[in-house]
Amino acid sequence: MIAFTKRFRFLRFIGISIFSIALIKILLFDFEVLTNTSKVIVSFFLGAILILISINYSKFKRKVPLKSSKIHKS
Repeated sequence: MIAFTKRFRFLRFIGISIFSIALIKILLFDFEVLTNTSKVIVSFFLGAILILISINYSKFKRKVPLKSSKIHKS
């Protein structure tokens, strides 16, 4: 959230990268040892988490004001 409020693009990139690496790790390595029922449950929760993250990302992106250039009136 700090990356949104302070407009730190680099921190947003780092956060998304770490989350992506964790998600890929779950999908590639952890799914091998799960039963079919567990795979369905984990997939459901991962999908729900991804939807919640995308909703929150779009909300925060709209709330943070864009850098406006000051117009000088003469």
